[in-house]
Order: sequence, then C-alpha cells, then structure tokens
Amino acid sequence: MSDNRQVGTMENPVNKHDSTDNINEGSQKFETELRRIGCCKYCILRFKKVWGGPEYRVSTAESPASDNSFCCVCLGLLESAPGFLSRIKEDVVSQGYQTKTFCIAVVTPVEITIREMIIRTHFRNQFPNMPLTDLPLAKDALRWQLNNAVADMLHAQCESDGDLQIKLVYEHADTANDWKFIKDMSCFRDSLRNRKRNGEQDQPPSIQLLEETLSSTKAKLELAHFKSYPPLKVTTPMNHISYIECLHRPAFVGGRYLKFSRHLSQTPWVIDGERKSEHSVEELLAGAMSLAFQADSFKFCSAGREDVDVRCLGGGRPFAIEFINPRVAFLSETKLREIQTEINEGQHKDLVGVKDLKMVSRQALTVLKEGEKDKRKVYCCIIWTSSEVTEEHQQKLEAMKDLKLKQDTPIRVMHRRNLATRTKTVYWMKCQRLEPNFIKMWLCTEAGTYIKEFVHGDFGRTTPSVGELLSCEADIISLDVVDVLLEWPP
Repeated sequence: MSDNRQVGTMENPVNKHDSTDNINEGSQKFETELRRIGCCKYCILRFKKVWGGPEYRVSTAESPASDNSFCCVCLGLLESAPGFLSRIKEDVVSQGYQTKTFCIAVVTPVEITIREMIIRTHFRNQFPNMPLTDLPLAKDALRWQLNNAVADMLHAQCESDGDLQIKLVYEHADTANDWKFIKDMSCFRDSLRNRKRNGEQDQPPSIQLLEETLSSTKAKLELAHFKSYPPLKVTTPMNHISYIECLHRPAFVGGRYLKFSRHLSQTPWVIDGERKSEHSVEELLAGAMSLAFQADSFKFCSAGREDVDVRCLGGGRPFAIEFINPRVAFLSETKLREIQTEINEGQHKDLVGVKDLKMVSRQALTVLKEGEKDKRKVYCCIIWTSSEVTEEHQQKLEAMKDLKLKQDTPIRVMHRRNLATRTKTVYWMKCQRLEPNFIKMWLCTEAGTYIKEFVHGDFGRTTPSVGELLSCEADIISLDVVDVLLEWPP
C-alpha cells in the first residue's frame, strides 16, 4: 500500500496520535468497549490507528482462531489469517512464479465496511475525543499480517507496486445479503435508481459509494436507525479464500527479425475464419520464446510490416513481444542467445531468422512505435520496363534526391485503409541493369511509402512513378526490405 503515513517498525509500532504504550484513560475505555462488543485484537489495533508493526504479523506456525464466535467487524477474517498461508502457497508457489517483488491486493465483502461505519457512528457520541476517521482498512491489516510470511515463501520482497500482484478475494455467505437494508435508506435512492438502470440493483455497492453516501450526519443517523449497535458477532468465520488471482507484470523482448519466404505473413492471416497460411512470423518467434517465459499469452509489435510476398533481409525489422503474466519474467543474455540459435537453426530456419534478442522495458516500446512513423527503410526490387533501360535512364534515376511523391490510398488496400493523399519522400535510388528490360533497384524511402505503387503508378494514383520517370510502363517483379534505419533494440 502506497501511503505517506508514519508506519510502525518492528521495535516501535506507531499510533498516529498516541503511543500504544502511553494511552490515556479515554483510550483505555475505548479499547475496553471494543473488546466488550466483540472486536478481535486486530480490529482493535485498527480502531486505535496502529499502522503496521509486529502486532499484525502471523506465521505458518500460528494456529487460526477456533472460537465459537468471531469478530463483529472483520467477520473473523483477521483472526483466520494463519490459515490463508497454506492456500496461498498452494496456488501461488505451485505455479512457479519467479519474481523479485510482489504485492498483495485484497477484496473483502462490503459488510465489513458497513459494520465499521456503525461502530464509528455510535462511538462519535460515546468517545468524542477519539479520532475515528482515516482508519486502517481490514484489507490493510490483512496485508500486514501476510506480507512477511509470503515474502519468505516466494523469496521475494514486498513492495507497494510489486511485479507480481497476488489478489485475494473473500466472500462470507452468512452475511452476503446483509447489505440490502440500504435499499430502504433515503440517502441511497438516487444511486440505487442508477444501479437499477445498469442492471446492478442486486449487486452490493462499492466501498467508495458507501463512504460517499453515508458521509453526511443525516445519513449516519439513518444508518443507526436501520442497523442496531453493536453489530452481532458471527459463528461462521470468513476463514477461506474464495479465489486467488495472480498477475505478473509483463516481460518484453526486443530484437530484429528476418523473413525469407514470400508466402509468409507477419501475423496470422485469416479471412472469413479460414487461415491462408500455416505459419506467421509472430507465431514462429513467440512460440519459440513462450516456453521459456511460461506466459498466459503474448502481444506482437513491430516497426511496420511487409506484405506476404515481400522478404525482409539484411538488418531485419525491429520488433518486440510482450509476454502476459509470465511465470519467468527475466531471461539472461545466455538464455536469449540459446533461443536465438534455436530459431535460426531450427525446423523453420528457411522461413524466419532473428538477431539481437534483448530484454527491453515497456517504455522502450515508444521508440518502436515512433520509429514506425519516422524511420527510413531501404528496399531492393526487380523491375520490368516496357522499353529498354539505358545508362542514361539509370543516371537520371540515381541523380534524383529527396523525390516527393503524391500517393493516393492504393487500390489494393482500399478495403482496410482510409482514403487519403499522402506525401512521401524517396531519398535516393541506385540501379543495376540486369537485362534490356529488367533492372535491379535499391532505394531509400520515408516510412509508409508504397513501393509497388511507386514502381507501376497504380493507374495514376502515385505520381511520379518509375514508369512515368522513364516514359514507359513499369511493373515490380519482386521486392525485399533490406534495412530499417532505426536503432533497435536500445
């Protein structure tokens, strides 16, 4: 929990107003009354504003509470904390998470908040000098109870924003419907009408809604009318976790991929539910790494993409893969080299290759996305022309620098791209005559330039085009990406 309050240490737990070792007569009576109505020792600490400290800590050696009645506020939750450790170990440790830091999130029934508010409302008159606002929540106390023991289990450090979030969700069947009295309270009528419109009338309100709605003096008096003081203790404790959710911060791997096939899509190619190719670059790369990260799923991101029939050679295309909820969140350079070798020498080595694999941060992905718009790319293509290409033609093309193109959305991508006219730049061109009507061209262009259309003109939708510049018809035979000028991975 991220908080700027003063927190108790192992040797000196802190009371926000008075030391627990030097309480005055009023606070003694206050504590006596809390015991009388059936508060557990942990809820008494909360009402006394003890923030953290050894009083809250439990261990696997400690026996859960086994009384016949349980706390009238936390419903036996905090008394049962030792028993939760075995379930956490079973669910979390057995999944094999490797993490350096963790945090615990707790979801408790709204009935705990209602009972707490009833006591606070009553105590305001009985103990006017006791500060009863801004108390530690039951979920805070439970975290303080469990943090050290879970840290020992995971061999990890507890931090407010830890990499592994362990979410503990609790329910209490015996009091599950106790909140419904608020439907008859006038202060809830407006919010309940909104909840009914949203189909939430049978769901308990959020703790935030309760706190906001019951903050007025009128609402507190009405609460006292509907719910008697003190709240009744329960005979069935909230002594088990309804379910546990674990979510580890994503892991990111960056690198550059090579695509050797003219029949391979970058991502899964599916039309009307039917796959058009057996493999994709995304699946071949992520599949090779998923086993190492043991993640639930992944997301593939790259600096642009090439068509299915376009190869990506030379320096390769920058990419990153985000692994969702990985059990292993970090791979060493040695392990990444092993994976790289496995891809480059494996059964699909004729389809894809990879280089420069490296662990990267989420922030580094902004470089990749910005580069998608701002980078330069170098291509190599084979071009057919209807007229013989002379040395003069070659020199004319190579002399052109920073050539500006006007490109309307190509016909071939009209079904998935907005209609627009885009200005793009061809920075330079180099040519090699292969046969009288065939040339090999290398060209460097601005990101987003449609190379095929630059060659054949797309029925006049790209101007100028190679055909226009050579005063003949031109078409593209093959196209390769040979470099993406972006510093990646960082």
